[in-house]
Amino acid sequence: VVNRGPNTSEALQEVVEAKNVSGAGATGSGSCQVVPPATGYDFAFSCVKSSLAQGASWKITFDYTGTSGNTATMFTKVTSQTTDPAMANNSMTRTAKVK
Repeated sequence: VVNRGPNTSEALQEVVEAKNVSGAGATGSGSCQVVPPATGYDFAFSCVKSSLAQGASWKITFDYTGTSGNTATMFTKVTSQTTDPAMANNSMTRTAKVK
């Protein structure tokens, strides 16, 4: 997550929902916990961070588990209590093969 400004972001939350995933481990700054997934997803977690300065990045590395060979799909959305003038870049979907 990169704060492209124009202000410091306060009370950030990153929610990741995943398909074809049975668990995940996270390393990095902030605090993460498992949360109930939305309909259509198998696993979800939420990470929070108190603030992120303009131009700074927040890096969390995830290690997913699941059935080897399946394609995992992860939908990520980041929110903040600080008003964001560019909401379109606050979510993304990515895929990866489970090893």
